[in-house]
Amino acid sequence: MTDANYFFLIFLGTIIVTRLFLLFNPIASPTLKGVRTHHYMYGIIIVIIGIFLKESIVYAIGLGLIVDQLPYLITEREPFGDSRFNKDIYWRKKDLVLLLIFIILVFLFKDWILFF
Repeated sequence: MTDANYFFLIFLGTIIVTRLFLLFNPIASPTLKGVRTHHYMYGIIIVIIGIFLKESIVYAIGLGLIVDQLPYLITEREPFGDSRFNKDIYWRKKDLVLLLIFIILVFLFKDWILFF
């Protein structure tokens, strides 16, 4: 298995694990100083760490967290929202279609993404 394929499987696995966690444990993210944290924020930090350490697994996990929440960030008017949690928002058709498009794009460009 190539490094790019392994990277993609870790990326995809991160999205699946995140979705399963949200399905079975629908809780609101912590709120820090009035801003509700989302898993894409953790993903950004993890991607930076992965790039700095040159670890593709860490990079794939961070990117998976970002891409999982990207459709929500695009379709919501207030992506930071309030502290209430609406589990249905992660399962809307338009968000799932956008997520699938982003997954396909990462698959198509995985060699290029892993190059950095």
